Amino acid sequence: MLRQFLYFALLIVASSVVLADAQTYRLQCGDYELSISPRYHQTMRSISFEQRMLGTPTGFYNLVIGEASGKYVGAGHTEGGQEKVLKFRLLCDDQEIEPAIGQVYSGKKIVLEKESQLLQTVFLSRITMTPEGIIEQKRFRTLAPQSFYYLYLYQYCFDKATTDYAAMTADGKLRTGEFDGNFTGSNRWHLNSDVKWTAILDRHSGHGLLLYYPQIIKGASRKSAFWEVKNAYNKYYLMGAMPDQPADYVSPLYTVIIRGFKAGAEDLSATAASLAEQTAAFPVPECP
Repeated sequence: MLRQFLYFALLIVASSVVLADAQTYRLQCGDYELSISPRYHQTMRSISFEQRMLGTPTGFYNLVIGEASGKYVGAGHTEGGQEKVLKFRLLCDDQEIEPAIGQVYSGKKIVLEKESQLLQTVFLSRITMTPEGIIEQKRFRTLAPQSFYYLYLYQYCFDKATTDYAAMTADGKLRTGEFDGNFTGSNRWHLNSDVKWTAILDRHSGHGLLLYYPQIIKGASRKSAFWEVKNAYNKYYLMGAMPDQPADYVSPLYTVIIRGFKAGAEDLSATAASLAEQTAAFPVPECP
């Protein structure tokens, strides 16, 4: 009886995950595909390159802020308040689209923009997709004095099947590591450094993603880090450094460029470094 109960419980959980992930629409451009979740305030739900889903619908993407420990706000986090979308638009080859759940939108250039209020701060978030890659940008302004206990500028839930990472730190050191599950406990952290770029790889399929920062973003706490959680994901965080700000503060423009590549584990560092060098010349859109 217990075995049967556990079986049906697992079925219910699995069905819930599928249903939650089904509440999305997809954006396709070249070899890249994103799924976007209206339920989670028009944020990413997955990232695919050459039909290999490297970012999975196993957690929250985009940004999170908070004024106290455990009081997260943003995407699906509501422990400290609710994200409120003020403006939103989706452009596909310069044509504005009203997206519908379950639909697929393809083009040579896709732009998703939104303004959201999180606590006393309004964030502009923009995703630009072209056949060359994905650019994710953010800027914010405070409406009233704002405390930043947390400012997670970027989050990506990378597939548990990803195996390796590489990174170039802000001081020019190459760092590498593996997600091998070979540790006690349920999770561990990797990297924990400011970076110029970092990359992840699934050595089995040979697919990887580069995260390249045109301007290094100074981090706090774990800075840029991978959280390896057994049976869940290898989640990437960029935890930004931000002191408390008065009203009418306007942040810098934060930008990350995401590009896919193929490599073996032995070639990851060289391939990612070469692609990062090419990406340095990548045109970065202006942002109001």
